[in-house]
Amino acid sequence: MLSILHDLEAYSGAQHSGVSSQGNLIASTCPADLQQDLVRSQQVVSQLFNGINECGHSYAELHLELDRHLLLAYRLSEDCTLLMLTRKGVNMALMATSVRSVKKRILGALTKAAELPSSDLQPVFPVGETGFIQAGSAQHQEDAAALSELMNKLCDKMVDTLGSTGAISFYRILNEWKRQYGMNKYKLPALLKLLAVELEAGAPRDAFLKEAVVLTRELVHRS
Repeated sequence: MLSILHDLEAYSGAQHSGVSSQGNLIASTCPADLQQDLVRSQQVVSQLFNGINECGHSYAELHLELDRHLLLAYRLSEDCTLLMLTRKGVNMALMATSVRSVKKRILGALTKAAELPSSDLQPVFPVGETGFIQAGSAQHQEDAAALSELMNKLCDKMVDTLGSTGAISFYRILNEWKRQYGMNKYKLPALLKLLAVELEAGAPRDAFLKEAVVLTRELVHRS
């Protein structure tokens, strides 16, 4: 399931995503510090979809505006909802197309999972540098929070440099880096190299890299 979500993020430029089934969050690419927030959001989304259905409507898509982001919810089936956390101002048509491209794969993965013994069904979530752990673990909480804040700052600087398309470029490259290295703070130089390729040579790129290097060094060398 996680590989499907990573593909979705690469297609759409979404920052994080998750899948809930029968009211429970079963997979998510969110860092550990965001897991509980996503669980609570999923519960709210489930109640909203149920309320809509009780009113006789059949809406299958919700957009919830947060402080810096949007939470997009897509009901893929009666028991399955896809959640996507993305920046404001994204191309909604691209989001919808990306969801359609992975819908059958997600539902197929759930069908296969339903055939397994319940003891084999374990929700998985990413964390820091170590791959995947169970929800609720406190492992790497501090690094995960700091990395999330850093990514927001780097994205803002890409937008300052490239304009509105900077956010899409940033999250596409971020997802590529995450697939290769995970959220490993010691691999941040590799992320900066990927971002640099996206920028034309000149003063704007030099200014971006100078500020980005300072930010990443502060995180890597923190105690």
